[in-house]
Amino acid sequence: MLKINEVTQEEKHTHVSQDDLNIDQNGSKRSIPMEVLNLSMPRTGSVSMQLALEILGIPTFHSFDLFTNTKDCALWSELLDAKYFSNSVTPRKLSRSDFDSLLGHYSGASDVPCIAFTPELIAAYPEAKVILVDRDIEKWYNSFNNAVIIHTFAFKNWFVARIDPYLVGPLETMHKRWVRGWFRSNNTEEMRANARSMYVEHYDLVKKITPKGNLLVYKLGDGWEPLCEFLGKDIPEIEFPRVNDTDTMNEKLRSAAVQGFKNGMGIAAHALAPIVCIGVAIWWLSF
Repeated sequence: MLKINEVTQEEKHTHVSQDDLNIDQNGSKRSIPMEVLNLSMPRTGSVSMQLALEILGIPTFHSFDLFTNTKDCALWSELLDAKYFSNSVTPRKLSRSDFDSLLGHYSGASDVPCIAFTPELIAAYPEAKVILVDRDIEKWYNSFNNAVIIHTFAFKNWFVARIDPYLVGPLETMHKRWVRGWFRSNNTEEMRANARSMYVEHYDLVKKITPKGNLLVYKLGDGWEPLCEFLGKDIPEIEFPRVNDTDTMNEKLRSAAVQGFKNGMGIAAHALAPIVCIGVAIWWLSF
C-alpha cells in the first residue's frame, strides 16, 4: 500500500507560497454537485479528511484554500455579518446561491468558516452526505488551543494584518468574524472558556438537524473503510492521509505571518521611495 504521510516543507506551506489567484467569485454559479459536508470542528483531522475526500474524487474546500484566493474572505465576511451581526429587523436569509458563489467549484465543504453556517448549508444542500469527525474532547481542546486559540488574538498577527492588506489582513478580518459571531468570543480567555461547550453544542446540533441516513460519525483514526462505505466508494490502494499536526499548523501560520510582513515592508518601501528620492535631490542640489 502506498504511503502519503511524508510531505516536504514546501508542500506543507503550499497554500502560502502559491500566488493569489485574485478571483472575484461574487455571483458565481455551481459547476459540480455538492456531495459532502464535513461539519467537524477544526483540529479533528480536517486537512487529512480533505485530502482523503479528494483522493476519492471529491474536491473539498478547507480554510487553507483562502490563502490562494483572499478575495473570498470578503464574501465570507459578508455572509458572517448577515448571520451574526445584522441589526436589521428582517435580516437577510442566506440561500444556496450565496454558498454556490463561494463553493460552486467544490463537491465538498469543511472547516471554518463553513461550519459557522451549519443549518444553512444542510438546508441548502439536503442531498449532501454529512460527516462528523469525533475526537476525545480534551485532546481536541489541547490541539485547538495550541493551533488556533493562541494565534487568534495574538498581537503579532494583529500587527501584521494592519500592514498587509493582501494576505494576512483579509484572513484575520474574516477569521475574527467567525470567532466573535459563531464562537461568541472576543478575546483569548473567552475562546478557552467557550471551546468545550461549543464542541458539544455544535456536534449535538449537527446530529439533530441532519436528515436520517445522511450522517457519518467518524472516529479519528478509523481509516478508509467507514468513510468509503458511507460514500459508496471503493477503498483506495493508498494509506489514509495523516497531515497537519499541531507543529505543521503552527509552521504554516508562521510562514503566512512572514509573507504578510514582507508584503507590508514592500508597501512601506514603495511609499517611502519618493520621499527618499526628494531628500536625495535636495541634498544634491544644496552643493
